[in-house]
Amino acid sequence: MSRLWKFAGCLLLCYSCLSSARAACVITEQAMLYAGPGTEYDKTSWSLSRFTPLRVFNTWNDWYQVKDIDGDSHWIHSKNISTQVYCFSLKQDNTPLYDGPGDYYSQQRTGKKYESFYFGKRQGDWTQGTDGSDNAVWVKSDLVWVQ
Repeated sequence: MSRLWKFAGCLLLCYSCLSSARAACVITEQAMLYAGPGTEYDKTSWSLSRFTPLRVFNTWNDWYQVKDIDGDSHWIHSKNISTQVYCFSLKQDNTPLYDGPGDYYSQQRTGKKYESFYFGKRQGDWTQGTDGSDNAVWVKSDLVWVQ
């Protein structure tokens, strides 16, 4: 019986960790990711640009443990992100970016994997976003990672 209760407790703990995960967005021009909650830890990645989406799943003081688009775990300082702003990244290179919500609109250009945008809205199978230069684009929703 004791093992059963321990197992149930572990399941409940895992569920609460997963359910507390929340979306976050980089709000500074650049942000660094670290291997642990502090600048004394090694940097784990290149610097992130504004509007990069992340998934927060743990906190320690002023640091958030996050997962990126590739599912890798990092730590980032709280001053660099917001859970009140929504953003998305492109999942692949050569993603067509359009003027409106459909491929019958003019294609502005193609985007690169990891290129990030401020989330605007969804319309049907399309997602609207704004880049760091305030240019609005539309992209097929299955080609973006929204957090």
